[in-house]
Amino acid sequence: MTAIVAWTRKFPQGPEELCISSDSRLRGDGRTIDMAPKIMCFSRGDMVMGFAGDTGIAYPFLQQMVFTAESFRAARTRGLDIIEYRSHILKILNDMIKNIKIETKHITCSDCEFILAGYSWIKKEFKIWKIYFSEQEDQYTYQKCGSICGQSKILLAGSDSKLLQKELAKILTDRRGKNWNTVPLDLEPLEAMASILKTPDADSSIGGAPQFVKVYQYLQTVSVPIVWEYTQGNPTITILGRPLLGYEHFDNWAIDPITLKKIPPQETPSSE
Repeated sequence: MTAIVAWTRKFPQGPEELCISSDSRLRGDGRTIDMAPKIMCFSRGDMVMGFAGDTGIAYPFLQQMVFTAESFRAARTRGLDIIEYRSHILKILNDMIKNIKIETKHITCSDCEFILAGYSWIKKEFKIWKIYFSEQEDQYTYQKCGSICGQSKILLAGSDSKLLQKELAKILTDRRGKNWNTVPLDLEPLEAMASILKTPDADSSIGGAPQFVKVYQYLQTVSVPIVWEYTQGNPTITILGRPLLGYEHFDNWAIDPITLKKIPPQETPSSE
């Protein structure tokens, strides 16, 4: 399972950026993998997708969504706006469902759901949707995001989304008091994600380092390196959950999601 959150962050100067974060754990057949990428970036640069739930269903479906964006020019070059692409994704998912060799009633929202998020050049704003299987409609459909903290857009998904939501509310209340809903979100959802992941638990459905991706209004997507302690006192740079090797370098600024300290690329520590 997964905890995943997407939200908009507004700068004092006015522009917004889209942020999305998840955990890095996959479990199954007695195995636990804490460095599995759960957020996929598209080469078109204006959108991302993350998944939650049954990996056997979600991962191949997500891969098809990424490959589809590369299969024809309008999708590759952003001529197909994210709103139109959402409709295309739903058609593909529902067609794929028909070819699964089990009854569709066994595929529920808890089995497999996605977050699709990005910038719409038609609406001139960021869009965030949850894509999930509706038992009532017997097909994949979508849910719009909500708003929080001065109209910041936000959407949570995954089996541990309630735990993440509770931690986010605690951080906002502790920092801003009871009237915390009037100031736009900053990086509090990332802090909440790090908080629920910082104490390793082999039996938990979530684990590993937080994953963090940004989408900018100038249509650039960046996977942000995360400083994470897999062993106490040994901070390591991770990217989409994987610790970098000693000889690897990353040319983006890294961030510690606990302290929010930023580390320039030339000072980025990595595992030996």
